Amino acid sequence: MTSVAGSVVLVTPRSFGREDLDLRAELEAAVGEVRYNERGRPLTAAELRAAVGDVDGLLAGLDEVDATVFAAAPRLRVVARYGVGTSNVDLRAAAARGVVVTSTPGANTEAVAELTIGFIFALARGLGCADRAVRAGCPGRLVHPCVPTLPAHRYDGGHLRLGQRTRPLHPVSPLKEE
Repeated sequence: MTSVAGSVVLVTPRSFGREDLDLRAELEAAVGEVRYNERGRPLTAAELRAAVGDVDGLLAGLDEVDATVFAAAPRLRVVARYGVGTSNVDLRAAAARGVVVTSTPGANTEAVAELTIGFIFALARGLGCADRAVRAGCPGRLVHPCVPTLPAHRYDGGHLRLGQRTRPLHPVSPLKEE
């Protein structure tokens, strides 16, 4: 196993360690130097090229990691996607340079389920139309007459009841009691 002590790691996702500062501390203790993205957004390929010249590891979010980035990073050995999928990473270019690419499948399952539930409520109650109406200065007409609303009682703990059919959203409901 290769030692990571003395390695330089670039971390681009602004959410890394935001909720758990121990993540940052653990990474900083394990490697020689950690550099964080200060731009507050995913980096373009040009911005990454300027930052990866002496980097051994890249913890990437939604950044554009193309062949030009790999060409500009002779020491790069691993790209760890902090998220699901590798669509923004040129896997052929990584393989050609011997760079390992990893991701975290399933890491956002609960967050997606919670967002889905939020969207169900928003759609069921016409919140998008209501938001547009209020912003346009027409608060008396909050819901477009062509947008049917679905009573919230038709939703139940991770399932949406549609007549006789029930579809599970996720086994963990954000409305559960802990």
